[in-house]
Amino acid sequence: MRAAETWMQADAAESVSVEQWPLFGFALIKLRANEFLWFFRSHHLIMDGYSAPVVTRRLAEIYSAPLMSSTVQRCRESQRKQKGLRRSLSPVVH
Repeated sequence: MRAAETWMQADAAESVSVEQWPLFGFALIKLRANEFLWFFRSHHLIMDGYSAPVVTRRLAEIYSAPLMSSTVQRCRESQRKQKGLRRSLSPVVH
């Protein structure tokens, strides 16, 4: 765990420049046979304070869905709601 934390802190300490790609990075770090850490860093142009928890929550839902069958249904319902929201936010073209 300590090595993973050290690596994540070092990666997060590096500045992310708009002029240097990629503007994001992620890693899935295996701690034990069934224990993982997900690390994600990005430039604020890619992910802001509002979208980061939304993306993280959605990824957690999808990742853990096979472990909980009821989650699969909730994920599907969430996808349907998101599709409906995207349609309602689409610009109207006349």
